[in-house]
Amino acid sequence: MLTDVKIREMSLLPPFTDDGLLPEGDYELTFEQLLASTLVIGPAENQEWAGEWRRKLDK
Repeated sequence: MLTDVKIREMSLLPPFTDDGLLPEGDYELTFEQLLASTLVIGPAENQEWAGEWRRKLDK
């Protein structure tokens, strides 16, 4: 379940392009922000995203 904090942290990254990539650039995130980002928890519309597996990568 997404909290208001996680939703705000997700907005620190721009949306993916039509090719499924982040736009070119540098994105400064703390480790906590990265773990709460779409790179880990995935986009809301994708039910097959491996968020649990991605969260294990921080260990």
